[in-house]
Amino acid sequence: MSSAAPYAGAQGWGADEIRSLREAIAPYRTPSIGRTLWNVGNSVLPFVACMTAAAILLPISYPLCIPFMVLAAGFNIRNFIIMHDAGHGTLFRSRRMNGLVGHLTGILALTPLRDWAHNHAIHHASSGNLDRRTDTDVKTITVSEYRSRSRWARLCYRVYRNPLVLLTFGSVWTFVIDHRMPRKLTKGKGRSSLLITNIGVAATVAVMLLFAGWRYVVLVYLPMIGLAGVIGVWLFYMQHQFEDAYWRRDEAWAFGEAAMDGASYLRLPAVLQWFTGNIGFHHIHHLDPRIPYYNLPRCHRAHPLMAHAPMLTALDTIRCFRRSLYDEEQGRMVSFRSLRASPA
Repeated sequence: MSSAAPYAGAQGWGADEIRSLREAIAPYRTPSIGRTLWNVGNSVLPFVACMTAAAILLPISYPLCIPFMVLAAGFNIRNFIIMHDAGHGTLFRSRRMNGLVGHLTGILALTPLRDWAHNHAIHHASSGNLDRRTDTDVKTITVSEYRSRSRWARLCYRVYRNPLVLLTFGSVWTFVIDHRMPRKLTKGKGRSSLLITNIGVAATVAVMLLFAGWRYVVLVYLPMIGLAGVIGVWLFYMQHQFEDAYWRRDEAWAFGEAAMDGASYLRLPAVLQWFTGNIGFHHIHHLDPRIPYYNLPRCHRAHPLMAHAPMLTALDTIRCFRRSLYDEEQGRMVSFRSLRASPA
């Protein structure tokens, strides 16, 4: 893992440091209606334009569709981030407006707003807590837990943590299947949101079939959803699955430390940062999830201690996939291979 400055998290974060950070970024919580509407427009409208262009070009030449399909996947990642912020109630002061925009972008990103927001809130409240791990996160077990499991259970966990499985099957399962079904925690508005989203997705596919045909759905829409899903799972994985990621037992867990030590700063090229909706500034998002995503870069510059957040580059993320277990004795994520060199 690379770092822009000495890693303060290695010594822990004091209450005064966390308070100072939160005070520095608090002014950025207020949403700007103008900036919000601009960001919604420059995500949704180009997405629709790219998908329309692909529909027009498909009868002429499939290769001509591919660049528009890839661009549409990028814009759909932004649509997901907008839905994500609407779920946190950060885009507008009005709950109704957050719901309206969140449901619209949620349909495009195949994600039910209220159901997802409820489960995502659990993620924020328990991220990095070994005693409160949930199905809303990438499944992570400790070295001792892994060693106590049967061979079959170990094999299943290894398969699950395989990058190809996580990125391909994981994305399909999450966005195409799991988000279509109610979960145990889905109640009330969550179920209504799920129904609205499923109807919206079904209507969208029906329109595509009617006006563009099944080849468009199979060759353009589904690959676009698949590509956006792979990138989405990769982003979520890198936000909490790096070598020095913060994991603690409940009695030692602290929200501020979990944010600043357990959520990464993924430094991406400007273009990729834009398409991913600044979600690489994930340490700030966990420190205060009510800050709109377009304010996150300014928050990062608002306090010198922000430079001490665990930083990753795109190349660093490749190595992160090798680390699949948390070693409580060493206080870091380790690989399966490292177990061969240590006693069982």
